[in-house]
Amino acid sequence: PTTKRSKMESGCVTAAVTFERGLITRVARGVIHGDLEDIVNRFPIEAHPKEDKQSSRCCRHKDRAITKYRLMAIMGHRLEDETDEAKPLAAYAHEALAREKPTVQPGMTVLGESCRNCTPAAYFVTNACQGCVARPCMSTCPKKAISRVDGQAKIDPDLCVRCGACQKVCPYHAIVKLAVPCEEACPVGAIAKGPSGHAEIDWEKCIHCGQCQLHCPFSSVLDPLQVVDVLKAMKGGKRVVAMIAPAILANFPGSVEQFYNALKALGFWDVIDVSLAADRCSGIECEEFVERVVEHHEPLMTTSCCPAYYQAVKLHAPGMYRYVSGTPSPMQFCGDMVKHANPELLTCFVGPCTAKRAEGLRRKDTIDFVVTANEMKCMLDAAEIDVAKQPTAWTGSVLFPQIATLQGTNFALGKGVAAAVVAALPAVLRDAHAHPRQSLEEHVADAAAQATTGVAPATATAAAAAAAPVELPAAPAKGQALEPCPVRPFYISPLDKKAILQLKAYQRDPTKAPGNLLEAMCCDGGCIAGPGSIVTKAVGMAKLKKIADARANMLTRDLEDILVGDPESVRKSVHKRFHEVPEVIPATPVPAQTPVTQMLIDSGLMDKHGRPLD
Repeated sequence: PTTKRSKMESGCVTAAVTFERGLITRVARGVIHGDLEDIVNRFPIEAHPKEDKQSSRCCRHKDRAITKYRLMAIMGHRLEDETDEAKPLAAYAHEALAREKPTVQPGMTVLGESCRNCTPAAYFVTNACQGCVARPCMSTCPKKAISRVDGQAKIDPDLCVRCGACQKVCPYHAIVKLAVPCEEACPVGAIAKGPSGHAEIDWEKCIHCGQCQLHCPFSSVLDPLQVVDVLKAMKGGKRVVAMIAPAILANFPGSVEQFYNALKALGFWDVIDVSLAADRCSGIECEEFVERVVEHHEPLMTTSCCPAYYQAVKLHAPGMYRYVSGTPSPMQFCGDMVKHANPELLTCFVGPCTAKRAEGLRRKDTIDFVVTANEMKCMLDAAEIDVAKQPTAWTGSVLFPQIATLQGTNFALGKGVAAAVVAALPAVLRDAHAHPRQSLEEHVADAAAQATTGVAPATATAAAAAAAPVELPAAPAKGQALEPCPVRPFYISPLDKKAILQLKAYQRDPTKAPGNLLEAMCCDGGCIAGPGSIVTKAVGMAKLKKIADARANMLTRDLEDILVGDPESVRKSVHKRFHEVPEVIPATPVPAQTPVTQMLIDSGLMDKHGRPLD
C-alpha cells in the first residue's frame, strides 16, 4: 500500500489500556485503604483466575508472572533493578511505601518476558504478485535485490536496504512492509533488539517521548509510576499542590471547576492551573526573543516547553542547542511559584506527557511528583470520586486565584505557544521602551569586567560590533496589532524521523529556516495528544478550545499582568537554563557570538560555544 500506516493514537481505550488501568486502580486503592502490602500478592491471581480460559500467552501462569512485573513498575520500581526473582510483590510494596523520593532516571523500562521478539523490519512479496511483464519493482530497486522466481518477484533480504521504493511502484500493492512498532515509532532510533532478542532502550539516544510505549501492541515498554508516592504523601498529612497542565482540563468529564473539586476531594491541598505559568512563560520568552533575534540579529530562537524536543536537540542536533530559549517550561515556572510561596509544599504536576516525568526528576528542587491523566483517572476511580458529580462552584486556588488567559490555555495546542509569544509582543515592547536595557557600550564593559573565560575586552567589542543592536519597533497602542510583526513563526509537530532531519538541516544553516521562531512539539497537534491522555486528540482539542474561548476576555493587558509572583527575579533569570547540559558536547568551531551571548559566556552562564550552563 502507498498510504501511510495508521498509528496508535493516544486516548484510544484498547484491551491493554483497560487492563493496565485496572492494575493501577488496584494499587491506588491499596494505598488509600492502607492495606497494599497485605493484598498486592493476590493481584496477579485475581487478574488471571483459574476460570479464565482466555490467556494472552501460553498459559495463565506466564500471564501472572508478567502481571507481577507490571505491578512492580506501577509501584515505581525499575525492572532492571530486580536482584531476586522470588521476592514477593509485598516486599516491593513495602519499599515503595518507605522510600522518600520517586525512582530516579533512567525511567522507561522494557519487560522482556512480555516483548514479542518481533521479526526485524523488512519488505516481502505476497502472493498477490501477478508476475507482470513491466516489473517496476525490479527496475526501481537501487540494490538489485529483487529477482523473478517461479513467476513472482522475490526480495533478497541480504541485499535489501529497506528503502521502500519497490512497494511504492507495485501496481498490485503486492509488496508489504513488516514493521517493528516500537522501532518505527521512535523518532531517534533509541529502541532496538538487544542480544537477548528483546527490545532494549539506548539511554544515550532516548528523549523520553513515550512513543515506543504508546505503540507497543504488547505493552512491553513500561514507565515506573509515582502514584504510590503521591497518595502516600497526602495520606501522611503532607500538603501536596496539584499543578494542572492546560491539556488535562480537557481530559475529564464535567467542568473545570468540578475537576478541581474532585482533586481536592482526593486529598490535594491546593489546585493550580499551569496555564497561569504559561502566561508568565510567554511574556518572558517574548522578551528573550526581542533581545536575541530583534535586537541582536540571532537567526532564530526555538521554544523550550516541550522536554522531548529539548532532549532531541541536546542529543541529536546539538548545533541547534544554542538557539533554544532559555525560558523555563510552564511546569518549572509553576513549581517555582509554589516553592517561592512556601518551600514546605510538595508539587505534583498532572499532564499528558511522559517526558515531563523525566523533566521533573531532573528538577527535584521544584517538582516533587509527575503523574499523567491516565494515572490521575485511576487514582480518582480508586477513591470512588466521580468528577461529573462534584460541585460546580470552585472557591479558587489558595495560592494563585488568578484566571489564566486564552493564550496560556492554548499552550496545549499546536501553534499555541508561538501565538502566545506574538500576543505578548506589544506588552513586551511597551515595557522595553519604558525600561530601556543597557546600551551596547555598557554590555561590553560589563562583559569585560565579569570575564571568567579569558575573553579580552577587544574581542568582546569586536563581537558586539558584528551584531550591533537595532532600534526596537514602536510599541502599538493597546488593542492594536503590531505591523509589521517581527515574529515569523514556523512549526515542527510531530517530532518524527523527518523532523529530526529538518532540525539537523537547520543546525547546518539556521538562515535556511522559513521563520525566526520555531515552535516544536513532539506530539502531533501539541500536548493535547500526549501519550498519557485519556481522550483522543479530536475530543481533547474541541473541549480545550471551548475552555480557552471562555477565557478570551482575560487577554493580557501588560507584561506585568502575566508575571505573577516576583517578576524582577524572573527577568534576571531569562537566559539562565533550568536544564541539564549534555555530558558530551561534540567538538565544533567556536562561532562568533552576539553581545548578549558573549556577555553570558563571560559571566559563566554559557560555555564558549554559546550553550547554556546550569
